[in-house]
Amino acid sequence: MGHDFDPDEITRELGVIPTSKHKTGDPGRYKPPLDFSAWELSTEEMETLDIDPLVTCIYDQLTGKSSEIRRLIEKYELKAVLEVVLWIDTNQEESTPALGFDDKVISFLHQVGAVIDIDMYRFDSRQKNK
Repeated sequence: MGHDFDPDEITRELGVIPTSKHKTGDPGRYKPPLDFSAWELSTEEMETLDIDPLVTCIYDQLTGKSSEIRRLIEKYELKAVLEVVLWIDTNQEESTPALGFDDKVISFLHQVGAVIDIDMYRFDSRQKNK
């Protein structure tokens, strides 16, 4: 993510196809258009109590590219973020997800200068049945 860059350049230079991208001001799913560009690699949304396989899926696609990612971050003045979005069930009869990162993921994030952002939202699964 960065203020203004061409996400297609990131794709070309990194050799990885993003799951989504947009340029500053592009019309699309956001109203008003966003005032920054983004290049995103994500997993599909899924119900799981263990996020580790999802993080590993992203890591596996980027492993071996840490120096290239670091170069792109510096070249385009980007911010690299591992963003985890969790929906926490407030129903006491349901389990809550496990959140943890193994040493290879933490090392990779450190090498590229990335931060971790965890967004948590609440829902009550008992409300689905009403």
